[in-house]
Amino acid sequence: MRQKAGEVLFFLMQTPFHLPGDVQYRVDFVVFLANGEVEFIDCKGMDTPVSNIKIKMVQDLYPLEIKIVRRV
Repeated sequence: MRQKAGEVLFFLMQTPFHLPGDVQYRVDFVVFLANGEVEFIDCKGMDTPVSNIKIKMVQDLYPLEIKIVRRV
């Protein structure tokens, strides 16, 4: 819907971020907006200690914020 409205130019799915120790964290969506902004979105059914640590590591190593979408 956001793409049809012209708000989203395109998006990528399952984009990896490389972390120390040969570890990867894959964010579900990288969304490129028409206004030039980029959103990093991850959909979570449940938080785990490992996912919380990896999200914090990504946000500490890269200049971005991951938006978490939780399923209800």
